Amino acid sequence: MAMKETKIAQGKSGSTVDWAARARALTPMIEAASDRIEKERQVTPDVMAALHDAQLFRMLLPREMGGGEADPVAFMEVIEAISAGDASVGWCLGQGLGCSHAAAFLAPAVATEIFGESNSVLAWGPPSGAKAISVEGGYRVSGRWRFASGSPHATWLGGHSLVCEADGTPRKDDKGRPILRTMLFPKAKAKIYDVWNVLGLRGTGSNDYEVKDLFIPSAYTTWRDSVPDRTHKGPL
Repeated sequence: MAMKETKIAQGKSGSTVDWAARARALTPMIEAASDRIEKERQVTPDVMAALHDAQLFRMLLPREMGGGEADPVAFMEVIEAISAGDASVGWCLGQGLGCSHAAAFLAPAVATEIFGESNSVLAWGPPSGAKAISVEGGYRVSGRWRFASGSPHATWLGGHSLVCEADGTPRKDDKGRPILRTMLFPKAKAKIYDVWNVLGLRGTGSNDYEVKDLFIPSAYTTWRDSVPDRTHKGPL
């Protein structure tokens, strides 16, 4: 049985958006670009422009930021429709939307800096042993991460990192578990390693990326679902 079509409120105006319909309208042009996406090993500029014009990368941002704050059913309907056109595009959109949840766990001014432009996309990969050394005002971060899906069109990157004291000792929480935080930085600050060449998903551009001794102010760090970091109170 097909999912019930979902309409949600967007932004402060209270207008409704049929996200699934927006996505389905793009499916034919994405399918037509599929061979080029695989050959060029990235989502092509025309497809990216169409996704941004439809504001699909903004559908899970908080309403207070002018985002859609769509519900999970709408999200799944959109990913299904976009993936029907091309798997790599659907994967990149899904990963970008997952990363966009960080906006609700950052100070509003920082979230606006990262996500405020119409072409804003945050990308990151899983933890990989990177370390964030605590220093005055923030952290000194060094590490190399993998699987940054959407890295060719990302504007910012995130690096999940082990928080360490100044002497390199891992910091732990009150239950004795190592503390991880996500370091956020402009893509231009990182070195990108062009390593992704996986058949059928070349277009995701899931490359490696690295920073060395990069200073990250505390305000540009977060951890997904961390209650103390949460700045927006919406359902998402």
